[in-house]
Amino acid sequence: MPLHPDCSTFSLHSLIANSELGNGAARGCIVDDSMWPTVQVRVDNLHTFWTKIAQQQTATSPQSVEPAPLWAVLGYIPPHASADYTIVFDTNYNNMAQFFVNASVSEDDRPTAMLLTVIDRALRTAGVALSDVASIDR
Repeated sequence: MPLHPDCSTFSLHSLIANSELGNGAARGCIVDDSMWPTVQVRVDNLHTFWTKIAQQQTATSPQSVEPAPLWAVLGYIPPHASADYTIVFDTNYNNMAQFFVNASVSEDDRPTAMLLTVIDRALRTAGVALSDVASIDR
């Protein structure tokens, strides 16, 4: 999925993108908040390498967060691609959805995004793009 052409022009209603520690690793935007408390959010990988994305679970996490496409479900975003999330907030509480995006650090048991970048570049040499294989929706 290519970057949304208007992601930088969407209203940033209740969206804070803090990338001071990520060197601009990603950009986020609200795609649709017309069905509140269900919100569509997009996170763009602005780089030429894979990034890893994880939702940070906190006491103020929303009721549910559903990622798409497949690579987002697995917790990654290919180069110059996007991950979409359907977030359902609990209107009885003050909720917040937080995502951690990076290209090298692995804070869980999943492989680092750097490993996927190496595999992807090797496959591209053979004429196959890992991001094309992983672009199937659930």
